[in-house]
Amino acid sequence: MASTVRKVGLPIALFVCFLVVSSCDDSATELDSIAVDPLPAPDTFFPTSTLDRDDGGGADFLNPPRDNFTQTTLLTGKVLIAGGTSSGAALDQALLYDQLAAEFFLTSSLAVARRGHTATLTSAGDVVVVGGIGVGGEPLASVEIYRPSLGTWQILQGMRDARFGHTVTRLSGGDLLVAGGVTSSFGTVTDTCEILDVSTLLLSDATPIQAGPGSMFGSPRAFHTATSVPIQASPPLGGAGPCAPGNFEYVVIFVGGLTGSPGGPAAALAATVAVFYPGETTPGPGGVDVPGRWETMIVGGAAIRRWGHQAMMVECAPQASPPFASVLLVGGIGAFTPALGALTSGSPGQSVLEDSEFPAFSYAKLEVATETLSAPGAPTGTIVGGGSIGDPTIDPIFVGGGGSRAIFHEGSKLVLFLGGNTYDRLSNLRAPHSSNAYLIDPELLAHAPSISSMSVGRSFCGLSLLPGPDEAIGTADDTVLVVGGEFASTGESATAEEYAFP
Repeated sequence: MASTVRKVGLPIALFVCFLVVSSCDDSATELDSIAVDPLPAPDTFFPTSTLDRDDGGGADFLNPPRDNFTQTTLLTGKVLIAGGTSSGAALDQALLYDQLAAEFFLTSSLAVARRGHTATLTSAGDVVVVGGIGVGGEPLASVEIYRPSLGTWQILQGMRDARFGHTVTRLSGGDLLVAGGVTSSFGTVTDTCEILDVSTLLLSDATPIQAGPGSMFGSPRAFHTATSVPIQASPPLGGAGPCAPGNFEYVVIFVGGLTGSPGGPAAALAATVAVFYPGETTPGPGGVDVPGRWETMIVGGAAIRRWGHQAMMVECAPQASPPFASVLLVGGIGAFTPALGALTSGSPGQSVLEDSEFPAFSYAKLEVATETLSAPGAPTGTIVGGGSIGDPTIDPIFVGGGGSRAIFHEGSKLVLFLGGNTYDRLSNLRAPHSSNAYLIDPELLAHAPSISSMSVGRSFCGLSLLPGPDEAIGTADDTVLVVGGEFASTGESATAEEYAFP
């Protein structure tokens, strides 16, 4: 069924046009055959309960409502919702969202109730859930795998270190890298890393996050981001597109994060970019080589000094001179100010009005010189620009980066940013959660508000791409599924809605 794609008029100063014609990957992820109705009107939100789809006997809403869960689009086109928080308690419930019916259906429950965990889709189409926070508020070491073909969970070998606020990244060969996080209820931040072998489902230690090449000192991080970026290889290794995983070896770029306990006096912001080389080793204790090697990329400016943000590769130009890849950093928090009891965008001890480093909501583009990733010496990267929405020194109510969500859409080359906590400039207290949405053009480094807002304000909601009528993700007719989230200081949302790109 054909879909209609249109552009949305914007101030000329912000956008020349929404659609960027260059493409870093002309391939799309093929999904199992599904049937969907025509898309909603472009650049608008529609509650899923109002979409005209077949009644599949499921629920139009989450029950119970939740936030801090994971949301993963499966190869079947269905979406797995796992765990989360409801009324302050961690959940073991898992749900499947069926796009055809526009409804939620129960699937097998997690073996361990958890919130603030990670969920990663494997190359085989399974979902691996790692760590998080348990029912007693303690970090979890448990790992589980969901097999969509069976609709069941399997508990795997536990991690050496319990953790939340960590990252999990799928490496070039398919294995999963678990890195950093908070390892105790007291807020201890770790530098430890582990690798899950997806063929054996066994975990092993990897080289800890290091402060620099050859350094004997660790560099703990939590609430950071980890983004795969291709190494410039000559000749290419082959593959479907210029930046497809089969074309190049990949490294993992770590940006930002906290190096100490959130809210504590040691809650310093990581000021360097760490680069992990999965195909290499580092001498470990007793002369035994440990998987992985670290390098440090020095990037000036305050744009990388944030935590709880999101990062995504938005451009890959292996044939450019010189070749590069771009990572967009979106949202996040500058620090926690214990004296105010509020999240702000300054350094520890600063109030909102004293902040001069970066706005409460900002985005910035890190351009990585990919040929330096394989050359001797330290890799290089540069912040080439960015922007902000709102000014905390002027706006009475402004949107903070904390709890916001962002997703990159390959088909339109746009980033959808939505929700998040808002703050009252005068009282330094939280205001209602934001229902606003913005579109960011990573090439032009410009943004503009969506022509519509979400049905409710949301923080820590779920966000994932859904395939359109062409049954593939990464094309123009994709939609975005927005689910749940915190919508009031004492409650979570049970609603869901879809968004169609312009």
